[in-house]
Amino acid sequence: PHQARRRGAASYCGCAAHARSAGAGSAPQHPTRGCNMRELRAGPFWVLLLLTAGCIGASKSSGLTKEIVFKLQAAVEPVQAISELSAAADLTAVTRVFRHAGRFEAQRIQHGLHLWYSAQTRRLTSSAVQTLQAYSSLTSTVAIVPEIQLASVVPNDPEYPKQRHHHALGMEEAWSITGGSEVVVVAIIDTGVDMDHPDLLRNSWINEGEICGNEIDDDNNGYVDDCRGYNFADKTGTQLLGEGDHGTHVAGIVAADTNNEVGVAGTAGGVNGRSGVLLMHLTVFGRIGNGFFADVRFTFATMCSLNTYT
Repeated sequence: PHQARRRGAASYCGCAAHARSAGAGSAPQHPTRGCNMRELRAGPFWVLLLLTAGCIGASKSSGLTKEIVFKLQAAVEPVQAISELSAAADLTAVTRVFRHAGRFEAQRIQHGLHLWYSAQTRRLTSSAVQTLQAYSSLTSTVAIVPEIQLASVVPNDPEYPKQRHHHALGMEEAWSITGGSEVVVVAIIDTGVDMDHPDLLRNSWINEGEICGNEIDDDNNGYVDDCRGYNFADKTGTQLLGEGDHGTHVAGIVAADTNNEVGVAGTAGGVNGRSGVLLMHLTVFGRIGNGFFADVRFTFATMCSLNTYT
């Protein structure tokens, strides 16, 4: 199973930081995750492009949907234009899609994000869209926001009812689309992991360049037996559990095996028999020491770039 997982494992690497509590994955308080800042900045543009592309055709619908998104022409005065459009298309609850950003507002204006608005209408939505499109001197794009009904996936993990954060985040609907993917590796930089935890066995990243347990640095990266990660604090690749169970808890939040009738449900732990994201464990809070954060960052980046998955 590990060999098959390696063949499908990651070409993208991300990282997850801390959430406070104990055990493998209860309600998080401060979960964070790494992201590409360039992709984050570009995100709103793609969201709106996808929204527009997917919804223009929907303007021919029966008008049951009431939310409209539109973009003003760059040269217009927003307050006056909104007033005129609201009267013409019977709009209510007109708000900016991207709220005022304070000292960063100049950046939003530079990219035209201040020109995007959403609104409700008291008439048939298709009729309101046609009216807004007719005001081409004021609007450049008009689209209906579709009402999407998603199926729900309710995990059978016995502790799932206690994980209120999943329901609050709408995870049951999200899991109907994806439960995570083994093409993503998440590094848990923490106190290590209980390597025998039954809810954390399937979604384990495996270093394909290392032969586990032979006490040899097979991939010549400076770390012996770093098959599932490395305990930098205690200088061992075979005993990843350091001081306490916080790292095990964080790993469970990220990718406890979901819908396996054991323990809890992970945020990206896989559904319907498929693996979720893969967990790499990098221990910095050990039984005899702590630190080595610079080594961890370098090693994680190296693992992501040198391991080739097919």
